[in-house]
Amino acid sequence: MMHRSNSASGRPKHRILRATVFLFCLAFGAVTAQAELDIHVTSHQVWLFAHHSKIVVTYDQPDECTGCDENQIREITSDTEGCFTSTRRSGYCTTIGAGAKPRGSRAKLFGETNRPGGLANELTSDPTAITPPSNSTLQNVLQNLLTALNAHTEEWNCFEGNEEKRMDYDLIPGDGYNSNSFISGIAKFVGLSPSELKPDVWVPGYEKPVLEARFEFSDCPSE
Repeated sequence: MMHRSNSASGRPKHRILRATVFLFCLAFGAVTAQAELDIHVTSHQVWLFAHHSKIVVTYDQPDECTGCDENQIREITSDTEGCFTSTRRSGYCTTIGAGAKPRGSRAKLFGETNRPGGLANELTSDPTAITPPSNSTLQNVLQNLLTALNAHTEEWNCFEGNEEKRMDYDLIPGDGYNSNSFISGIAKFVGLSPSELKPDVWVPGYEKPVLEARFEFSDCPSE
């Protein structure tokens, strides 16, 4: 008597099941293998041929931004185009950047997360992905960036009313610094190579990084 196969194709059901499970696991693995956290250096145009560089952190869920408080976490939507990178169109983001505060001839350089300009402007350079040092991780890099930024904020708050202690802002850095100086400086401070992360456009001031001491501030002098 002729043996009848368990499937119309002549293959036993257990082989089909194993093949289905294998394909599912392969597809599931491809999804879960995607990095939960990405950090890029990128830029947007601000005037003429000059560009403003910034650090863009993107992640799937808010708790993946280790060290971020709720005010530093933004959901990626059409209103936060500055968070878009070549690898992420959904999820959450945090940007790190700097600018003049207040604007004018007496402006000082102030760095912060999610500056309005850094979130609203479309990117005009290809994002450069940050690769952590061999003895570190992206989470460690992010924590170090936020720690350095917090130290800068502490210094800024400490010298309120004592403006000469704050960093001078120069559109094209001379004695002072600008937003691009801030990004190259904080990148260097956390052990990254600013030259490898430099946007592929004109970012004046990038070659003059903010001094590391500006990211080491801890104790405000007593009166």
